[in-house]
Amino acid sequence: MAGSLTGRQREILKVIRESVQRQGFAPCFREIGEAAGLSSKSSVSYQISRLQAMGYLRRPTAPRQPLRLAD
Repeated sequence: MAGSLTGRQREILKVIRESVQRQGFAPCFREIGEAAGLSSKSSVSYQISRLQAMGYLRRPTAPRQPLRLAD
């Protein structure tokens, strides 16, 4: 995986990992934002896009499917 993570990106990955372990799926953007201290959906979307570009997350191609952690 390329690139170094910011503290906020590490927090987002932690929130997603914990949710997947606890519930079996990733939280919604609103829940990610609340847990990571982001106030807008666009901020969450930007961070998710960066994590995807760095290879940490996979975004499904079909709408309404949860995020997936990269293996």
